[in-house]
Amino acid sequence: MNSGYTENGSKAYLSTKNNLLDLFAKMGAWRYRVEIEVDSKGQIIFNNDEPFKILLKSYLTAPKETLCSLMYLRDIRGGLGERKLFRLFLIYLYLKRDDKQDLLDKTLNSLFDIGRYDDIIFILYQLHLAGIKKEIFYNKIKTQFFKELNGKSSISLLAKWLPSENTSNKQTILMARFVREKIFEIDSKTYRKALSKLRAEIKLIENNLRERDYSFNYSQIPSLA
Repeated sequence: MNSGYTENGSKAYLSTKNNLLDLFAKMGAWRYRVEIEVDSKGQIIFNNDEPFKILLKSYLTAPKETLCSLMYLRDIRGGLGERKLFRLFLIYLYLKRDDKQDLLDKTLNSLFDIGRYDDIIFILYQLHLAGIKKEIFYNKIKTQFFKELNGKSSISLLAKWLPSENTSNKQTILMARFVREKIFEIDSKTYRKALSKLRAEIKLIENNLRERDYSFNYSQIPSLA
């Protein structure tokens, strides 16, 4: 039987009978539906809820098209701009389909353009906890970080989205330690000073807003800030 009801009580088909179309049609409505648990280190504990079942079925039948759908889900400009669900879906596929890492790596790499640096850091940290090390991305982020720090490259928003160890959130501290030790291979003091220097050059708008200083030039604020 392929009929049921929507969240609002209206009659609807339960499936399009196509895994990819089911994923594309439903993923926007899953924003607040997917619930996860994490362990003491912040590692995600996945369940077998319907969204993940549909995702995996779609990926097994149409991997490239499924990943294109996920990129649309995350795209902050031309897509849905959904951060949490995209991260969970991509991590889930990495853990379930280790035979197609090249396709997943291309999707992860697209986040430099359609997402934010903290998307990449979060995913790399989760993969690290699962025993998966992505050297190519470690090197890419490390190279950019030190080029900016040494004045050999224009300042991006990388430092803005890197986690700080100076916080009360335990999971953020663990993720910051991962970045510092496994990606940058530096000590806490060096990392803290580097972040402070780069963030000062970025001129984070959040600092102005926190201090209720609205004297900044709006026309000079980057669109991706």
